Amino acid sequence: MKILFKALLLVSGMVLYGSSAQAQAMILLLFGNKVSNPNLEMGLQLALHESFLTGTKGIPRSSLGIGTYLDYRFKPDSKWLLSAYLTFKAPKGMSSMDVTEGYYDALDTFSNASILRKITYFSITPMARYQVNRSFSIAMGPEVGFRTFSKDVYRGKNDNGNIEYTVKTKDHLSRVDAGVALDFQYRLMKGRGLRLNARYVQSFTNVYKSSEPQKAMNCLIHLGVGIRLGRPPEIPASATKSM
Repeated sequence: MKILFKALLLVSGMVLYGSSAQAQAMILLLFGNKVSNPNLEMGLQLALHESFLTGTKGIPRSSLGIGTYLDYRFKPDSKWLLSAYLTFKAPKGMSSMDVTEGYYDALDTFSNASILRKITYFSITPMARYQVNRSFSIAMGPEVGFRTFSKDVYRGKNDNGNIEYTVKTKDHLSRVDAGVALDFQYRLMKGRGLRLNARYVQSFTNVYKSSEPQKAMNCLIHLGVGIRLGRPPEIPASATKSM
């Protein structure tokens, strides 16, 4: 329970400070040698995020997501874990979309114009994870994101050549995004090496405020690599056999 209390304290600190460098320092400060606790694992997560908005024509956005993860096994011989991800930079949006979806009349300024819609969230993803065998596991749970940054970049041409124009969009977008995540994980070195994650996240809330005419939801494909802090986790005997 003491470890869980510290984990909750860590989550609170990450919400307040929100940088991976500070998060790593907080992990070491709060947990010290308990990072090597056989029931607890923490680390850093880097991921390629491929995101798009439902009902919106255009090109999905690809960007880098940065965060941390925490796995806690309640019983040493259990196949079930609490698997939580805190993503400080969770980029979503669209790489290219029609200017009619924007908040600036670009048609009078640009020709062949398009919009790069950037929306960045701080997301929390607590999931129940089932360990199928030493290397493979599957997890599912909710995801809640808090918007930290947003803007539209209009790109097109005029008589002077290629130009860009940036418009802030925070007054048009919802502050909170909520949905569900399904995660598949494979660990190298028979469960003691790098974590390779493939996750799909489907939001159920409107990206835009209710006062806006548009309606869309975030969809995200997450391809990540997890780098643990501390020594490799102990794999219980019950998880060494395939189902």
